[in-house]
Amino acid sequence: MFKRIFSVIVLLFALLFGAEARTQKETIDSGLKWLRSQQKEDGSFMEYPAITALCVSSFLRNGISEKDPAVKKGVGYIFKCVRTDGSIAVDNMSCYNTSICLMTLNETGNREYAKTIEKAREWLKKTQVGADGSVESVDKFYGGIGYDSKMKPDLSNLQHALEALKATVTAEDAFMSPYNGKNSDRETFERAIFFLSRCQNIKATNDQKWSGNDGGFIYSPDGESKATGAKSYGSMTYAGLKSFIYCDMDRTDPRVLAAYNWIRANYTLQENPNMGEQGIYYYYHTLVKTFKTLGDKSVKDSKGVEHFWAKEMTEKLDTLQNQEGYWVNNAERWWESKKELATAYALLALSYCTE
Repeated sequence: MFKRIFSVIVLLFALLFGAEARTQKETIDSGLKWLRSQQKEDGSFMEYPAITALCVSSFLRNGISEKDPAVKKGVGYIFKCVRTDGSIAVDNMSCYNTSICLMTLNETGNREYAKTIEKAREWLKKTQVGADGSVESVDKFYGGIGYDSKMKPDLSNLQHALEALKATVTAEDAFMSPYNGKNSDRETFERAIFFLSRCQNIKATNDQKWSGNDGGFIYSPDGESKATGAKSYGSMTYAGLKSFIYCDMDRTDPRVLAAYNWIRANYTLQENPNMGEQGIYYYYHTLVKTFKTLGDKSVKDSKGVEHFWAKEMTEKLDTLQNQEGYWVNNAERWWESKKELATAYALLALSYCTE
């Protein structure tokens, strides 16, 4: 009888104190194992460049070597999608695909990819509205980037492009000499601030009539929000704040402060604020990148409660993982019902929580 009670106590102890190790290590390993099983023979995931790139980055950022077969095959597929003009895509959404693939090639740290990165980033900068001088800064779309050069620009695609450019400046410093993208990027980021400001609900700095005044962000400066009306929502507000920092805006700038205060007032991991379950994994991925970019280990919400976002995110994603190792969003919007995409977002988010 005593041995049975002792065994139960030992089991409970293991369950209680083993949870943290599973959350931090086994959750990631389980996700990567499942993801590995989904790779196509051609090296792709879902036969799509950006999703392949996100999956490959999930391996790289979680400690898997570039020499790993899944990574090598994935990178090989990305190179099959490189076009003669420098863009990286198959048939559509060329700006989106190029931005995501750029970040993944940079993650490898492979010097042999320098020229491909250089050509892709130069192509990407040319797609920005106003880059060719044909559109002036009074235009509401000035400084924006869309899914491709013929589609309406939006904050989601702009943030990806800015991040890709910012990330590959590091690559240039490391091995692209004498090429130096810092100076040539300056005007791209300056133009972007116009677009970002016109996506933010601040009347003092947004010249669009629809603007509110809560400091959050929407999808596009024409007043389009994926929430109702021109309502600010979670994923775009994190994207906007992160982009301001990429543009080297000071944290004391009223626009930066307003965005941060919106986040403090709406901090949660239970939903994508004002969007519910829609885009929740995109939201998680953007949230952790934003706090990492800010360099903040915690955030104090508007009620004065301090949140250590990395710990909270790790615990949250652990509870959402399927026993087979994948993540999925039952809200089908933005492809998050695709297990590969939701799993890549989750694993990338976890990679920022374990650094």
